[in-house]
Amino acid sequence: TVLFAALPEAQLFAFRRLVASKLGEMKADTELRLRLRAWLEHGGGLARIALDVQQLRSLLNFIYSGLCEVFGPVHADQLLSAAVRQVEGMNLRLPPQKLL
Repeated sequence: TVLFAALPEAQLFAFRRLVASKLGEMKADTELRLRLRAWLEHGGGLARIALDVQQLRSLLNFIYSGLCEVFGPVHADQLLSAAVRQVEGMNLRLPPQKLL
């Protein structure tokens, strides 16, 4: 959600739908993919959706791929780097570097 908060409001909904359209490629059961799709399309918290590290990596990859499509690779790198720096300061259980 840190990364989504940095995106222009006018493009956020379309971006979330673009990422949601890629979820069919994720190695996860149908229920999990549906919950992720709902999160992407309607917002809210991701904390109640149990994802393992590999699934989190896949989701981040889909998000990064979408950023590249919408904003180009240079801006996508800048957005992702800024989000990682911001999340690092939160001292979460899973550091963002483990997902990259």
